[in-house]
Amino acid sequence: MRYGLLALKNRGDNAVICYSLKTSIKCIEALIDELVGKGLEHSSNMVIAGVYNDRASYYIDEAGRVAILLDRESNTNLVRDLVEYIGSNTGINDIMRTLSNSVINPPVLMKKHTGIMLLSNGITVAWRGPESLSPLALGGYGFDMAIVATETAPIEVMGGNPRAGILPGQLVLLNKYVVKVFGARTAGRVCLLELLYTARPDSVIDGIPVYMFRKKLGEKLAEKLIKEGIGARIDVVVGVPETALPYALGISQRLGKPLELLFVSTGVKARSMLKNSLMERAIAIHLKMNPVKGVVEGKRVLLVDDSVVSGSTLKTVIQGLRQRLGVEEVHVVIASPPLRLQCPYSLFYFTMNDLISANMESGDMVKYLDADSITWIPIDVFEEVVKPFGVNPCFSCFINSRGDHA
Repeated sequence: MRYGLLALKNRGDNAVICYSLKTSIKCIEALIDELVGKGLEHSSNMVIAGVYNDRASYYIDEAGRVAILLDRESNTNLVRDLVEYIGSNTGINDIMRTLSNSVINPPVLMKKHTGIMLLSNGITVAWRGPESLSPLALGGYGFDMAIVATETAPIEVMGGNPRAGILPGQLVLLNKYVVKVFGARTAGRVCLLELLYTARPDSVIDGIPVYMFRKKLGEKLAEKLIKEGIGARIDVVVGVPETALPYALGISQRLGKPLELLFVSTGVKARSMLKNSLMERAIAIHLKMNPVKGVVEGKRVLLVDDSVVSGSTLKTVIQGLRQRLGVEEVHVVIASPPLRLQCPYSLFYFTMNDLISANMESGDMVKYLDADSITWIPIDVFEEVVKPFGVNPCFSCFINSRGDHA
């Protein structure tokens, strides 16, 4: 469990571990780095754990019968309804009958969320709702341990082997003796930012190898740069650490331009997009952006990032490139369409005021960022790359009310 939590730090700094004590459930909550050193009070056959940022997304009923971890916050009344729906059934056969019914007519929480639930008797239920946008994977360790995780990398880090993706509309029942999958694939979707930003590059999401997918997007971006005449104008490619590096590598190889390591992180790595306050984002940016001298001085730089929220990261980086390193030009490439709306499903907590693309046209953004140009990946190019995998991404936050997109 310790290594699994460390492997999920790309999703948040806080963690919770819940484990069954035969008649009740106990949960421990702390920062991941603090929590991984704590031991459980008693041995337990079933343990669930999750990570989050400032907004907790786990629930435990007052009687200590049921603990639920969700992919995002939810209405407490919906949680209470699910606890009553499942928690009153204690036997394995009762639970199996209930889950069979829930495939046909799922409770709201099982319809709209991805989650995992632990009962005090050690029975665990994991699900991916037919309307949920968050992935889930099933794996195993040896012959007697099942592992369910949001992505495949934590399963491998724990020494296990990913076996299958849990598809939209499917549920998995686990206890000491049983692993049973209910339901069948529905026409579900996955969050676009899951593929672009959140997931680890060594994971597979819905059959898509994340690293190869991001690198392929980089190659497509390079083709766009060549058509626009920008590719011939640059001397060097650099990526904003660390999620932009696969895109930068794909661009570099397709353009035949060198990829350089320009930024070095300090201390604990932090995802600036996942921070909820401007101060936290600024600190995270500063800690991962110390530049290497002698790499880009006097050169025309292609700066690659995975996405843009407020533009604070890019503006800070570009100012450093110009003022501290003396670059000649900075051309920005973003491996996503512009974010134009806040997430209607609350997977990310951006407001409209946070989103620079919702408040500025590209020309004004170039001036604000002090860049020489900015290039986005069009949605149709993204759809072209993802189509062979049969995945239907959610583009809701990239298309505004007028239907405009990159």
